[in-house]
Order: sequence, then structure tokens, then C-alpha cells
Amino acid sequence: MKKVIIIGGGNHAKVVIDILRENNRDIHTILDDDENLIGKKLMGIEITAKISMLSELSKDKYEIIISIGTPMIRKKIFNKIKNMGFEFTNAIHPNADLAESVFTGKGLVINSGVVVHPDVKLKDNIILGMNATVSHDSLIEKHVHISPGVHITGECEIEECVELGTGAMILPRNKIGKNSVIGAGAVVNKDIETNVTAVGVPVKIIKTNQ
Repeated sequence: MKKVIIIGGGNHAKVVIDILRENNRDIHTILDDDENLIGKKLMGIEITAKISMLSELSKDKYEIIISIGTPMIRKKIFNKIKNMGFEFTNAIHPNADLAESVFTGKGLVINSGVVVHPDVKLKDNIILGMNATVSHDSLIEKHVHISPGVHITGECEIEECVELGTGAMILPRNKIGKNSVIGAGAVVNKDIETNVTAVGVPVKIIKTNQ
């Protein structure tokens, strides 16, 4: 099995390290473009260099996982590393419960307590926070960040680079357009357009995102 390189040395990396260790994965290093972080350690793993160091490493020896929460940044880094030819691994906590028919992409971070029901599609580079649930026949597109305690009910569609705040609830058969943000605790009872921020119970759009 290949060693794992973690991209991103912020606090979210601690979660990824913990999940990888629960799966007995060998973590090689952490890379981050913030020069102030280089040389520091997270849970005993050193942040050794900038992401560009990947160009010096063997694609046959290492797999990648991204530990950065912001969807647009995750997308940019994911595509850059994919174009370099590296493969992405998944970090799925042993206490997560995924139905046998769930489709899983690459680069997923799935925390403890997550439940995913049958015939859900989880595309590449998604974060599922602890105790989040995704019900049957839903589609989660690439680079989505689902915070802890979010509940996505049946037949929903979450488009690319959406961010769902802690405890949000998406009611059945609703769609959230790409690049949108749903606030913590919001209840989504209708389709949400692209590039907006929406909050409240029931949800209301409060601004257009830049």
C-alpha cells in the first residue's frame, strides 16, 4: 500500500491524520504553501515543504488526501495534483456506515458517525463531517464540504463546491446549485440557485457570492 501525503497543515489535518491512523495508513508528510507552517508538526507529522515538492516525488509510492475545508481551494488543489498524475486516497473512519450500493469517488474525507444510505453517489474530494447523514438516491458532486450534523434527505442533489453549515437540513428532492453556501442550522425546503448564500428556517437567500 502506498504512503499518504496530506495537503494542508491547518487544524483540519488533525482529523485526517486521526482517520488515516484508524485505518493503519502510513503517513509520509504534510505539505502546505504557508511558509509559517513549514517545520512545525501536527500530531507528530511534520509539515515539510510546499505543495510544489510533489513534482520531486514518485507517483508509484505516494497517494494524496487534501485536508483543506474551503471547497474552491480544495477544487483548485485537487485538479492541480490530479494533472500531475498522482492518485488520491480516501480517509473513511471505521465508524462510518456506508451502504453497499454507495458510489464513492476519490479523495473523500468521511468522519466518525457518518451514515450514507443506499444508491447515494459521492463524487471526488468531498468532506463529510461527523454524524452527517445522506439519505437514499442523493447525489453529492465534487469538492462539497458537508459540516458535522448535516442531514441530507432522499433524492437531493448537491452541486459542485457547495458548503453546508453545521446542522443544516436539506429536505427531500431539493437541489443546491454549485458554489453556494448554506448556513448552520438552515432548513432547505426549496431549490437553491448557484453562487448564493442562504440561511434560516426556512432558508432564505441573503446574498450573491463573489
